[in-house]
Amino acid sequence: MSEQQKYVSYTQAAKYSGVSIRTLKQKTLEGKLPSYRFDGGNKGYVKIGDLEKLFARVK
Repeated sequence: MSEQQKYVSYTQAAKYSGVSIRTLKQKTLEGKLPSYRFDGGNKGYVKIGDLEKLFARVK
């Protein structure tokens, strides 16, 4: 699986991007960061590629 297609938890995404989990979830609510759920679970995941695209626009 390529790096851009890798799914990570919000906790991992926060560590990777250097922003808080709350900020990431807010971006999801705003429609700026897609979130994915697997097997009907409650835990949300994001793609590394989506994180990179989001924060590339901010810089």
